[in-house]
Amino acid sequence: VAVDHSEDNSTAVLQEWLSRVGGLYHRVEWRGPEGPRSYPDEEGPKHWSQSRYEQVMRLRQAALESARANWADYLLFLDADNVLTNPDTLGLLMAENRTVVAPMLESRAAYSNFWCGMTAQGYYQRTPAYLPIRRRERRGCFAVPMVHSTFLLDLRKEAAEELRFYPPHPDYTGAFDDIIVFAFSCRRA
Repeated sequence: VAVDHSEDNSTAVLQEWLSRVGGLYHRVEWRGPEGPRSYPDEEGPKHWSQSRYEQVMRLRQAALESARANWADYLLFLDADNVLTNPDTLGLLMAENRTVVAPMLESRAAYSNFWCGMTAQGYYQRTPAYLPIRRRERRGCFAVPMVHSTFLLDLRKEAAEELRFYPPHPDYTGAFDDIIVFAFSCRRA
C-alpha cells in the first residue's frame, strides 16, 4: 500500500483498513507518503506533471519489485479513488488465468478503466467494441490494449517477468504517462 500526493485523509483511511484486514493477506507492505505533496513542475493538485508521473511509475515499480522479491503469486494495483464492492472480485480475476486482468469499474459516464483501442502514439481511440462492453451488452473477459487504475498481475506467468513501469522500456518513445508506458510494457511482454 503506497500513498502519494494525498490532499485528503486517504492515509488515515488506508491505515484503518490495513489494521482491520491486513491479516487476511499473505503480505501487505505499507509505504507512507514518500514523495512531495506537490511537484515543482505542477500547475495545481490535479495537474499531472512529468515529475508526478515519474513518482507514480517509481512507486508502482517498487511494488512490482517487492512482490517479485517476496515470491508473490499475484499483485493487485488499486487506485484509492476506485472501490471494489463485490467481495468475489479478486477470486474472479484470478480465475481468468491471465497475466494482466482488470475488473470493469462502474462510472456514471462512458469512462472506465480500460480502452478498446489506442492510436499509434498510445492515446485513447474510441472503437465500436467499447460501448457495448462498457454498457455490459457484451459480457466476458476481453483482450484490450489498455487497463489502468485497478488491475491484477499474475506473477507466476512467464510474461510477467517482462512487465515494468519504470524506467520505460528501451524501445518506448511515446508520452511519459504511467498508463501508456505500462500498456507498452504489456504489449512487449
